[in-house]
Amino acid sequence: MSRALAAIGYAALALAAVQILPTPARAQAMRSEAAPSRTIFVPVDKSMAFRLDQPATKIVVAQTDTAVVVATTDQNFYVRGVAVGSTNLLVYGPGGRLQPVIDVRVGYDAQALEADMAAAFPGEGIKVITVGEGVMLNGVVSNASISERAMTLAGKFAPNAATSGMTVRASQEVVL
Repeated sequence: MSRALAAIGYAALALAAVQILPTPARAQAMRSEAAPSRTIFVPVDKSMAFRLDQPATKIVVAQTDTAVVVATTDQNFYVRGVAVGSTNLLVYGPGGRLQPVIDVRVGYDAQALEADMAAAFPGEGIKVITVGEGVMLNGVVSNASISERAMTLAGKFAPNAATSGMTVRASQEVVL
């Protein structure tokens, strides 16, 4: 009988030990907080000012080697383009609530390059657009030499990042 009582006692202890052990926590899937988003473009080595619709308590920059953000008030900030690339800003409002997520594209200053093209090649109408992490020259130019020289200038402005989409006007030459 003592063996039977001992066996029952051991079984009770084993059962109690099982109930005392903690059960593993269930894995929970984390979801990103939904927030409106928008995209801004900032030229490399320049700053641009922006205004938020609501006050912000914190702005987090994902890639500080691409863009630097400085808040000037709770609704105003400026972004300085440090290097060509992209990053995003997470803007938090009162209570830690995520407000807008701002995608930031830092690239070459297409407007400045277009102004340089107009000065260097008057009357040619070369347009410059930002494409990815480079620039693209568009328009109809009077001859192939202008196209080549424009690409050389663009290459100095955006090294290894300029693409030509220019076309050369058809020649008025008549062959006899």
